[in-house]
Amino acid sequence: MARGIEGNEIATPRPPKLVKNDSTSSQGAKSQQKSILGFFQKRTDTQSSPVVVPTPSAKIATSKPVALVNGFTKASILPRSSADLTSAPSSSAPIPSSPIAATGGASRILGTNKENGLNFPILLSREGEADDAGSIESPVTSFNSPSRKAKKKISYTESESEDEEEGVLKPRSANNINGRAAKRRKISVQEDSDDEFAVDEDIEMAMMKSDELNHTAISDATDDDVPVPRSKKSQASAQSRKMSKATAKAASPSDEDVDMPNVSTAQQWNFDPDAPHVPVLRKAPSADKKPASGPPKKQKAHMTEPSQRYPWLANVLDEDRNPPDHPDYDPRTIYVPPLAFANFSPFEKQYWEIKRKFWDTIVFFKKGKFYELYENDATIGHQLFDLKLTDRVNMRMVGVPEASLDHWANQFVAKGYKIARVDQMESALGKDMREREEKGSKHGGKPQKEEKVIRRELASVLTAGTLVDGGMLQDDMSTFCAAIKEIEQDGRPAFGIAFVDAATAQFHLTSFVDDVDMTKFETFIAQTRPGELLLEKSCISSKALRILKNNTGPTTLWNYLKPGKEFWDADVTRRALNSEGYFVSKNDDDSETWPQALQEAKEKDLVMSAVGALVQYLRTLKIDKDLVSLGNFAWYDPIRKASSLVLDGQSLINLEIFANTVDGSTDGTLFAMINRCITPFGKRMLKQWVCHPLADARKINARLDAVDALNADSTVTESFTASLAKLPDLERLISRVHAGRCKAQDFVKILEGFEQIEYTMSLLKRFGDGDGIIGQLITSMPDLSSALTHWKDAFDRKKAREDGVLVPEPGVEEDFDQSQETIDQCLKNLDNHLQQARKKFGSSQIKFTDNGKEIYQLEFPLKVATNMPKSWDQMSATKVAKRYYNPELKELVKDLLEARETHGQIVKQVAGRFLSRFDEDYTVWLAAVKIVAQLDCLISLAKASASLGEPSCRPVFIDNDRS
Repeated sequence: MARGIEGNEIATPRPPKLVKNDSTSSQGAKSQQKSILGFFQKRTDTQSSPVVVPTPSAKIATSKPVALVNGFTKASILPRSSADLTSAPSSSAPIPSSPIAATGGASRILGTNKENGLNFPILLSREGEADDAGSIESPVTSFNSPSRKAKKKISYTESESEDEEEGVLKPRSANNINGRAAKRRKISVQEDSDDEFAVDEDIEMAMMKSDELNHTAISDATDDDVPVPRSKKSQASAQSRKMSKATAKAASPSDEDVDMPNVSTAQQWNFDPDAPHVPVLRKAPSADKKPASGPPKKQKAHMTEPSQRYPWLANVLDEDRNPPDHPDYDPRTIYVPPLAFANFSPFEKQYWEIKRKFWDTIVFFKKGKFYELYENDATIGHQLFDLKLTDRVNMRMVGVPEASLDHWANQFVAKGYKIARVDQMESALGKDMREREEKGSKHGGKPQKEEKVIRRELASVLTAGTLVDGGMLQDDMSTFCAAIKEIEQDGRPAFGIAFVDAATAQFHLTSFVDDVDMTKFETFIAQTRPGELLLEKSCISSKALRILKNNTGPTTLWNYLKPGKEFWDADVTRRALNSEGYFVSKNDDDSETWPQALQEAKEKDLVMSAVGALVQYLRTLKIDKDLVSLGNFAWYDPIRKASSLVLDGQSLINLEIFANTVDGSTDGTLFAMINRCITPFGKRMLKQWVCHPLADARKINARLDAVDALNADSTVTESFTASLAKLPDLERLISRVHAGRCKAQDFVKILEGFEQIEYTMSLLKRFGDGDGIIGQLITSMPDLSSALTHWKDAFDRKKAREDGVLVPEPGVEEDFDQSQETIDQCLKNLDNHLQQARKKFGSSQIKFTDNGKEIYQLEFPLKVATNMPKSWDQMSATKVAKRYYNPELKELVKDLLEARETHGQIVKQVAGRFLSRFDEDYTVWLAAVKIVAQLDCLISLAKASASLGEPSCRPVFIDNDRS
């Protein structure tokens, strides 16, 4: 192997095979002689040419020229006839392949390939010898024509393509092999040219076909090229006879200089910042798809931004058209242009009527058996919890099953969001029944456009501080929502505060004038740690804000209400409480029906303003009547100097009473050590005991006596713990009964819980002597047996547990019994229709079959289902049967469905009556809960005392006059 420039190896040329001395073999042999060497060098008068020419009449024979690119051989093999593939005797002497010179043979010289800058040897025949293929007129080099016709003088014409550059090899895909011939130099044949060689059109076509058949040209190391396998004969032939893909240029006899490359091909690929090389990129295959006819397909809603479908979402404004950077901007609302509602579908209009007032709230929209989130709410659900994003009408949407609403609502609340629930007020069948009844009424025929959708209303709004459902509450402790009103009075801060535990509907009121350090206010915040705050916008001092931030958790919700409009003053509050009918009086005297604590606060403007803000906020959440109408109001004193030890906020924090100073949890706190309560309401009462330690020695000794008695005789403790350990949170559940939002399963738990309390108290009465606290509590337990007598057989408890429906026993609810009789009659009519069909068609195999919503289809075997009446409609079919509806059957099924729909409404009414009837004894149930809570606290203190072990002692209090 010979060495080329830059270490590239080139194959040593071999002598051509002897061929038969005829025109065919001559053409085959000469067709291989298509690369010439000497013409690449510049020809000057002062410098000798590297091509040595003995005489002008010398005949030149070329060996196989080889072009190297990046170390690979690029060759093309010309197609030959079958005669060319067999060696034949010839009178021509073999051409020696010596790299220097052959004695008595052709001379070998070095030429330069203009395309890749490599030197390779050229064989020049001995002077004066002639080949059988014909003489060469050029004194330098020539390329013989495959034809023995007249000699043609030729010259090169440069290609006009801008992509064809001299001396540069561009990357080329294997897919472009068929187009390589188009990038070759255009060759024109000229007469009377003695010093140029040529490749005529026949040879160029042969070269092109050779490239297509053999695919021997190697691309410039591109990843897109796929090697095409060659035939064995072509591979064997290519090993011995390779030809250069690049077409050689002949030196022009003119005096014009030709630029010759002086570097290797590899160096030509180096980056030049002044003239960077632009690679030829492979074009993507053009798709022959026909354009879709008709209008362009609308892009799915979840693939576009909401602002693209609703332009007013691009620049959000609040209800008063204030931008977000405005000081009065309200993030809870959004402005929807009135003209936008004209373009909404009925469903969109229904949605945006609600959403525009709850822009910062996640709205769960009831749709069949699912609750769905739309637009920005859907985006939040998709990003936070990976809920599947899809479309509904013109809006993006995610959905969750109805059964898992509480779970997903908890997830959003835990992330700090407010939750709004929009429920369906009717079913699809109920909607049809309503519209039919309204025909001919004030709407006059067809219902209005907005009535074409099922009626939906905002049922409730859930926030972290106002959760009422026990399944959504995180623990058994109270969570408060507090409204705080602050003014300055005689240079000192004055506060009016109203707060509520929404789960138990317990309201607390307090009003005080604080010191400069706001000690009482800080104590109140440390004791209650509100989960949600209602503050008057721009009316709260910076010092109060600092106390709130230091003593509340990171998940606390802060609501700034507009003065007057949302944070009512005292006069507006009084009028609202009177006009809303929260407290119904038999004598129509509103003032007498107010709860005692609220009546006492009626003339205190500060606390009444706070009550107004709290009531207005609860009205926004749709839970004001459920909570306020219960009338459970009480005064709250953060300090209680008269009856308890003063334990201010700083003391609670520094002593780690409820939360440690490390991570804010209850680990290692005093409350965690003494809290051994088994009931949720007992735990809440114990916390109030700890917040307000007793300061009266007599009361302290009475508690200590109860603890000693419980530790001395464990019978009470064991009976109480065994019987009431699994007691539900009755204090919260009875508030849900009052609100009329108690599930049937929970109602059964309430009844069973109070029945268990009655049984436990009957056991404890044997141990109570009536003198100590325990005896007093047991004897003060209200009579539960008489209150529970009515509920022992009021409804079927088994169905209530399993089906979640309160089904009254016969004779208890008259309308329920009548509705049930109507359904039974419809079922009887259907059975009669089935018997008639069996008799008419003479087959006992005819039966009723339900298929989704299409119930009671008459199913006929295929052998019977022949020659059916034309008025019968086939609804479905299987391999063995067909199912039909006839006009009479359609009416019967319709009557049944309407009867069931009516019955469902009556069931809800009956359940509401049951809850209302149970709520009449609310004071009895609440008193029983309070007594059980106190017993639970005393037993908890006894357990904590016993767990401390020995030695232990009891403190002794001595009454002395104090200075």
